[in-house]
Amino acid sequence: MTYSVPLARIPITPAQNQSFLINLNGTDYRLRIQWNDEAGTWTLDIGDGQGTPIVCGISLVPGVNILEQYEYLQIGRGGALFLFGHDATNEYPTFYNLGSEWQLYFGFPTSFGSKPLSGLSTVPQEISDAFNRPPLTVEITA
Repeated sequence: MTYSVPLARIPITPAQNQSFLINLNGTDYRLRIQWNDEAGTWTLDIGDGQGTPIVCGISLVPGVNILEQYEYLQIGRGGALFLFGHDATNEYPTFYNLGSEWQLYFGFPTSFGSKPLSGLSTVPQEISDAFNRPPLTVEITA
């Protein structure tokens, strides 16, 4: 089955751990984004709408579909989730620039398919369009 959900930016706040409820392609999920001080990276936990864990500790790595290895779980009905830097000065997001220079996106990208985003010299049009649209609506939780 093919879905035509436009690529959308997931609103995240710079430099803080956060948890929120979000609807991805018709299904509610609770996302928790945390800074792992020891590893020096951001991680993502995904739970169902009630917060029951589905998958935890996913490293937010730029340039790849973060959900690809969990495709069998059909999160967001098989959509892609990825991190992309806009005018980012670092190769990876730091504690201070996730949500400002680095953004999370969800959807069904078509212009670059399953190719890695790393090494692209220009921002794909779908990402540029999604960056300029209002982000998905979230319900912030403690």
